[in-house]
Amino acid sequence: MILHHELRGEGSRRTVLLHGFLGTGRNLGVIPRRWSDADRSFLLADLTGHGRSQPIPAGELSLEGMARDLLETLDRVGWQRVRIIGHSLGGRVGLMLRRLAPDRLAHVDLLDITPGPVTGGDADAVLAALRAAPEQAPDRSTMVRALQDGGLPEPLVEWLSMNLERDGQGVRWRFDRAALERFHFRFRGADLWREVAAAPQQTRALVGGRSEYVPRADRDRLESLGVEVEVVGGAGHFVHAERPDAVVDWLQAAGSRV
Repeated sequence: MILHHELRGEGSRRTVLLHGFLGTGRNLGVIPRRWSDADRSFLLADLTGHGRSQPIPAGELSLEGMARDLLETLDRVGWQRVRIIGHSLGGRVGLMLRRLAPDRLAHVDLLDITPGPVTGGDADAVLAALRAAPEQAPDRSTMVRALQDGGLPEPLVEWLSMNLERDGQGVRWRFDRAALERFHFRFRGADLWREVAAAPQQTRALVGGRSEYVPRADRDRLESLGVEVEVVGGAGHFVHAERPDAVVDWLQAAGSRV
């Protein structure tokens, strides 16, 4: 399956930007806007079931299936060896790509996600609020109020509302909420430590200081494997949105190598 994607730049350094669960490719648009390396090109993809990509197929979806869709997309655009910058789910897709086709992955940057099973974070609360929200509403503000009534903070509501689209009767969700919820419980249990250990020098991790997605024990394990880990103090899970300059500076620090 070819993912909906956008290409930016024409440089020889191929860089793939992968968003997190329930996000879209444009969530990481701040990175190419602020990157100063002219010899770099970016592919911003909507992962399977997200944004404008195809819905999750009837046979459901695994993390491996999502990575295979990314691989097919890279084949379509003619990109062979790439660097992946992945936030949350996107980072786990990057590690799965290393399992499937290690020769295609030059480097992976993990933005606030652990390689091990995910136990922290607020995904359960987000999914509960989405489940309680209507499938369709007469306008965006009505849907926003429904999410707020579900107890979600305003920044999170605004981010989720990017997944609304207009139809003939108002707005509706662009994604299949039930299918994505089932997928979530599968992908968050995946253990990808083996993929990190296979190439620790081609792996880096950036962690939000306030986030619960990378426990301290997992940070220590990453460092013991030889992975460079940096913590952005005061930042939460959406570290690239909260501290974009710090994230881009950290990413560019490895630019001479990948």
